[in-house]
Amino acid sequence: GFSIIRIIILNAMGKPSLWLRTGQFLQVKATLCLCKMISHYPTKKLTEHIKEVQDGADFLLTHHSDKLKKIMSLKLLEYIISKHDEGKKTDYFQKYIKSPFVYTGNEQLKQHSKLSTLLAITQFNTSNILERFQILQCIGGHHTSLKSLDDIISYWSSSERNLKKQIDKLPTEINIEKIDNNGLTDYIYDLLEDKIKVIISEQIIDDALNFRLQTQLLYSILLESDKALLAVPDYVKHESFTRNIWN
Repeated sequence: GFSIIRIIILNAMGKPSLWLRTGQFLQVKATLCLCKMISHYPTKKLTEHIKEVQDGADFLLTHHSDKLKKIMSLKLLEYIISKHDEGKKTDYFQKYIKSPFVYTGNEQLKQHSKLSTLLAITQFNTSNILERFQILQCIGGHHTSLKSLDDIISYWSSSERNLKKQIDKLPTEINIEKIDNNGLTDYIYDLLEDKIKVIISEQIIDDALNFRLQTQLLYSILLESDKALLAVPDYVKHESFTRNIWN
């Protein structure tokens, strides 16, 4: 039989409780731990921020026609949003964001975009090579710029030393089993050089333009959504938009 552990979890209405088997306890404990992680100073939780970014994207999409939205994958946009700050879960970033004005640690180790991209690309379950390229562009550039293929290849051919240190400071619950610790960026570099570069070079002009527009739309929605609601306290109270149905 199973031993039973009773964990009291209050929902929004203040109601208790949840009964769990012992084998599920660590998973719940880990989930609760991840939910405490900070995204923005002083107390904005990472889970709250991701929800706000998704809400911001939903708002922006109400102002685009269905025809325009069909040129990009909404599922991919949702995935990019969900993973774009995954690298904030390191001890380095969490120590920084709790006291950013007195932080004296390594500036490189608190950065999160490159690690977020690595985690997102290795956890992405699809064979679509161009969607993988869009993840590399959008998440990797969401604090800098939308980089060209050559710039991204150069970016991923640089030192892995900081990435290794960051990965060592991730919570054990983060899935890193697809990351080769002996060559962290080898998979991405090979993907860029052996697959993405070949596909891009063989595109006809119409396909190349369409792909570029898709990528720019994904990137611009991510950037705008990432900042739009940070300046609006309790933004849900002010929601007044209705979803437009445009052809």
